[in-house]
Amino acid sequence: MTITSHLGISPQVSVAMGTYNGGRFLREQLDSIAEQELLPRELVICDDRSEDATAHVVEEFAQGAPFEVRFVRNEYRLGIAKNFEKAIMLCRGEFIALCDQDDLWNPQKLARCVEVLVRDDNLGGVFSDADLIDDHSALLGRRLWSSVPFCPRKDSLTSAEFVRLLLKQDVATDPTIVFRSRMRDTIIPIPELWMQDAWIIWMLALYSSIGFIREPLVRYRIHPAQQLGLASQSLRSRLLKAHRAGNGQYRALARRFENLRVRLLEYPGPERASYLKDLDRRIQFLDFQAKLPRNRILRAAQIIGALPSYMRFTRGLVTICRDMLV
Repeated sequence: MTITSHLGISPQVSVAMGTYNGGRFLREQLDSIAEQELLPRELVICDDRSEDATAHVVEEFAQGAPFEVRFVRNEYRLGIAKNFEKAIMLCRGEFIALCDQDDLWNPQKLARCVEVLVRDDNLGGVFSDADLIDDHSALLGRRLWSSVPFCPRKDSLTSAEFVRLLLKQDVATDPTIVFRSRMRDTIIPIPELWMQDAWIIWMLALYSSIGFIREPLVRYRIHPAQQLGLASQSLRSRLLKAHRAGNGQYRALARRFENLRVRLLEYPGPERASYLKDLDRRIQFLDFQAKLPRNRILRAAQIIGALPSYMRFTRGLVTICRDMLV
């Protein structure tokens, strides 16, 4: 498939993948990249010292791959986010597509994302919906956006609207994201407390604008422990997970938002004053949640008094029930 920019040049796409002991599903994912309607210029794989057959799988795939494959093995473990950061830094394409080691891409995934970006040069990046699959690659009959949930009523959101949404929850995950390489200096470095996909979406929202594609372009694999909390949908499982996390999760999330605040102060962007005010209010509310009393009656009274903030900064009734019961 041929896509050209407004300059008449075919866009160059780099795929940035982080691997760690992912040999079980890796070949399936690699094959789905090779079957893209718009092939990437290169696939950059940074391996975080896997102890399984990951290196062998990549080597075997690279022998017949229709694009350049660069496999870099770290000297020591970096962790998920820093491993992805390294892969992103090594990419040479105009567009960078993030890629996990265990999902599947639909054949039109890169073409559709790049088409949206080429059409609007103001977009710093784009992300799509995804179908959810299990360990056997069987469809679960659910989609990522409905599970997060992310339910946009319009075909596009302003940066301010998107920031208000991100104050409540993360909405995108690695394999659905493609961004312009010109955003890389804004994105890097990724703070230690952050996962790379959540940080990248925030950087795109604060310093650029984001497009989204409603159709599912990825088959996103669900595991027992999932970053976006999609693995289990039962109320019992959610409450058990919340009990294990305790109020400490709110303190950790507050530190993440403090990282954002520092970045915005160091590198002023559009609407900085408004965004700083929103971040301050979000941090204050997380502090409120972290300090909710153990006494159920006092807890309920404080939560009821804070209902407007719950509706503005959280998933509403879902979070209210969590804080009432845990």
